[in-house]
Amino acid sequence: MITHKALLAALLVPLGATLAVAPGASATTPHAPTAPTAVSASAAFRSPEAALDRVAQPLRTTDPTGGTADLRPFGRMVGDARVVALGEASHSSHEFFTLKHRVLRYLVEEKGFRAFHNSHIALQSYVPATYPRVQGDFLREQLGDGYLSVGLTFDHGSFNAFDHDGAPGQFTVGPAAPGTAEHTLDRVRHRDFVVDLRSAPAPARDWLAAPHTLKNIGATYPGIADVPQVGLAASHARRIGPGA
Repeated sequence: MITHKALLAALLVPLGATLAVAPGASATTPHAPTAPTAVSASAAFRSPEAALDRVAQPLRTTDPTGGTADLRPFGRMVGDARVVALGEASHSSHEFFTLKHRVLRYLVEEKGFRAFHNSHIALQSYVPATYPRVQGDFLREQLGDGYLSVGLTFDHGSFNAFDHDGAPGQFTVGPAAPGTAEHTLDRVRHRDFVVDLRSAPAPARDWLAAPHTLKNIGATYPGIADVPQVGLAASHARRIGPGA
């Protein structure tokens, strides 16, 4: 018998890339994947993108109508979690919602999830002066490993948001700059992928522990926390294992 489970879809405090699990999705029309960079064996242990490349699981598509076999690695990452939270790096982007559709369908059909709710899913606030704690922090406090925080990120693309006068509009951001979290994630060879950062290899763990600029686009753009400095290990993984 499958016990009652809940899935939280975050709309206000999105994650920008990785956390417990992070699928990297484009927020606009498909673009050519970054060509893999040839690295030596020693460089593979120094480079966070090479370390993440070793454990990233490719996603076949963000289209919600196809099969979900490529989400089985994600299902293993979910494990016995009772609550799975899905974040997003922008609110109104096509691919984020079609990918969420796929993930929600998989969790219902294969993992027995039945309840859904919108909330703030990160484990640590991006703007602590305004929001000292967010709901993901309380959920992890109560549920421990029974709570899984999942973030969605993108390298470049378009999204809908309100401007400062309250008028809706479409905004576009270019490719991520070097040094940002998205720039490193976009160097992983797969166009769209999921990676479990709780068991990331050592070079990736060091990178996750350090703060990096991350897209965090809210309902109004520009907003109060569009590009926060975030240590992803603290914000979404928190407990990272010894690595492969």
